[in-house]
Amino acid sequence: MINRFIAKATVLDPDEYLDVVFIGNSITQSGNTRDHFEALSAGKGIKVHDYSEAGAYLTDHYNWFVSQAGSPYVNTVEESEIVIFQEYAGGFPQVGNDEELFNLRYKMNHPGFMFASGKNIVGMLRDILGTDKEYYSYSANVLCGPMLGDTFTDWQGRKVPNDNEVILQIQDILEEKFDLPHVYVPNVAASDPTLGLHLQNDMYPDLVHPTDLMGYCIALTMYCKIFDVSAVKQNNGALTYDKIPGETQAEKDELMQKIKAVIDESLEMQK
Repeated sequence: MINRFIAKATVLDPDEYLDVVFIGNSITQSGNTRDHFEALSAGKGIKVHDYSEAGAYLTDHYNWFVSQAGSPYVNTVEESEIVIFQEYAGGFPQVGNDEELFNLRYKMNHPGFMFASGKNIVGMLRDILGTDKEYYSYSANVLCGPMLGDTFTDWQGRKVPNDNEVILQIQDILEEKFDLPHVYVPNVAASDPTLGLHLQNDMYPDLVHPTDLMGYCIALTMYCKIFDVSAVKQNNGALTYDKIPGETQAEKDELMQKIKAVIDESLEMQK
């Protein structure tokens, strides 16, 4: 397994490609997460692939990998160095009948933090794709714990207590027991209301799928987690100015720096 703190984008040889693969569903696709991650990696010897399928659970991907063994599709994933999972509905992957994790999940009322007992899909995917790579997963949905403050504003305008303690416990279990670093991507509109972002207009139009701006936040969060870099020092990915709220370029630039600062703070709290 590669060392995530050695394989930083800034020290990679541009001629020796590092392959990163996203395996997810329509949430991964709709925010152009792959394109943003690739743009963040521009000039750093990183190739980014997206093998997401609308409506797919990770169990579906496992079945496809089994049925298409030996295909270029499967070979690309097997030969990659980093695999990023995004479970259906923006939750975290099934990891079997872990009672502690099962009980913690039921302390949370957020529908996106899904946990289904039964198959250890993480272990099954590792068995078929190989143990010689880094695996990550993330949660990203309209109610994703922002990790900032004691409360946040939900999609109905209600003040909801943060589940920070439970979130951190879940992360510890996923990493320690299942060797799966799991990241909660903050819904920045809820995390910091002073940004003036509209939950549906700017982040999740249908309260499920991210906009281009939220897709960038997902890509940036994962990029910074994997390569251990600060969000405020990164570019705007594939995000164009027409996708950033604000009247002037200066306003848009200021907003982007504030968004990046929220992501840095969230990642710091998740260490």
